[in-house]
Amino acid sequence: DDGEVKFFLNDFELKNFNLYLGGELNTDTKHKKYDFKGVFSSHELDGKFEFNITGDTLNYEIYDTHALSLKNFMEEFAKITDLNSEVKSWIYGKIVAEDYNIENLHGKINLKTGEFFPNEIAGNAFAKNLKIKFEDSLEPADVEEAHISLNNGDLSFYLKNPYFKGKNMFGSGVSINQI
Repeated sequence: DDGEVKFFLNDFELKNFNLYLGGELNTDTKHKKYDFKGVFSSHELDGKFEFNITGDTLNYEIYDTHALSLKNFMEEFAKITDLNSEVKSWIYGKIVAEDYNIENLHGKINLKTGEFFPNEIAGNAFAKNLKIKFEDSLEPADVEEAHISLNNGDLSFYLKNPYFKGKNMFGSGVSINQI
């Protein structure tokens, strides 16, 4: 009578995006609220996520996510989102790591209009043992670890032990503004 229903999702797959989901969905149809908390696996990524829907707004968060590569995920993501090719190449291509970890990534989507508010997407991640290719004609820089922050449309990389051609580049970093 109060409109609340709880669902347990044991195994849900979207084969078009190679996506597996599992978790718990709580619904309150009387107040048009929906909350989900669970796990996912897509291409090389495995992690946890939550979303809630109130009215037309979906708020989401991805966290505790790990991958050994982003190649296949980024190829698929770029297809469905029409992601700028330069941005895509910086996320995977110009920068390649042996290990990726997303601490958190959150944002919102208007379900009625499809708007996803790119400048409100925020998050933190880190990657280990990176090769960064600033220019195709140059050999890559080597970086032990990078801490990555996305906030207000700015993507920043704080580099730990960066080397280029064997020379220490201590204090170097990369920022891409208004992606």
